[in-house]
Amino acid sequence: MIHFKHAVIGYSKPLLETGEIVLNSGMFYTLIGKNGIGKTTLLNTLLGITPTLNGSIWLSEHNIHRISNQQRSQKIAFVPSRFEGVQHLTTRDYIAMGRAPYTNVFGKLNASDWEVVDSVITQLRIEALAHADTSELSDGERQIASIAKALVQQTPVILLDEPTAFLDYSNRMAVQKLLREVAHHNQLCVLQSSHDLELCLEFSDRLLVIDSRARKITELVGNETTKADVIARAFPENDHEELKEDV
Repeated sequence: MIHFKHAVIGYSKPLLETGEIVLNSGMFYTLIGKNGIGKTTLLNTLLGITPTLNGSIWLSEHNIHRISNQQRSQKIAFVPSRFEGVQHLTTRDYIAMGRAPYTNVFGKLNASDWEVVDSVITQLRIEALAHADTSELSDGERQIASIAKALVQQTPVILLDEPTAFLDYSNRMAVQKLLREVAHHNQLCVLQSSHDLELCLEFSDRLLVIDSRARKITELVGNETTKADVIARAFPENDHEELKEDV
């Protein structure tokens, strides 16, 4: 569970305020907002990279900025928008890297670690990819492998930054369906940032929409929200502020 307590997100200047929001286990959330509004900064704040300017964020009973990196890595897994693949690294070995927070100083995996890895590979039905070179996987296969790597980390929270940004439509749909499935089946809190409104409305349990004017987050129910509702809040027609790259 993630509890935002009126956290102010930004660097030298505030970008947005979260308000009082609780993200629960077993739910798939999507963070939506225009470029430059602070989506990536919010994820970086959850990852401990960027401090809050005011307010606080709690992960269960822990203030997220008062835990060690080791503790955080056992509570939050992160999936970047793109993984390029590495020659001579099999998919199974790449997924196994997610066990790093639990290994000794030498990084050696034991039998129980490999059981976790193989269990996730089976759950995601990617046995056929297990021994393939990651550099030979398609973009969609690499993203699913990255989600598998996050799952073997066995954290209660998974964060994803634009996980479908470089995928075609069928793979975007497959990834969204998979994220909802693992959130529900594994009882995880899954939070992604995305611009893919139609698929997010279809698959997300909740939308966290950043109002482009108020710069505050509104929580909406996915299947009870229309695309027009989201656009009116996040991308109003009369907002002519120049769009910047997301920060």
